[in-house]
Amino acid sequence: MRSIECYFRKKLKNSRFIVICEPYSNFVDGQKQASADYYQGRKFVIYHREDLPEKDLRVYIAHEVGHLFLLAELDISKKDKRQKMYTGTTEPLSSIFGVLAISEKSDFYDNYDVTDRSYETWQEILDSFIRLQNNR
Repeated sequence: MRSIECYFRKKLKNSRFIVICEPYSNFVDGQKQASADYYQGRKFVIYHREDLPEKDLRVYIAHEVGHLFLLAELDISKKDKRQKMYTGTTEPLSSIFGVLAISEKSDFYDNYDVTDRSYETWQEILDSFIRLQNNR
């Protein structure tokens, strides 16, 4: 997470850019398990159910960071800075970003024998993101 902050601090030329993960206790049945807000060039806040298991939480955060990456890159690449923020969808690209991030972290955890944080197969990772889409 901190590496994505550093990346966008440099790209946005804002040394105070921050990513915040905020547990939220007022989620209701049928509501997304996590959501996020991008405050153009300033911060990105990820809200998530506070009772999510850690492995699921990591998948949701990776997906939401995928949205940040896409939105911020689109924002940075605007030729006319007066142009409004991108309002189209960043699905399913945010999940593709998340799958790649989780697979990399899973390999990292495998090297440290932290089995409750790693996935044994690619299919397991993909199934997690399919469940994420079904729970939205």
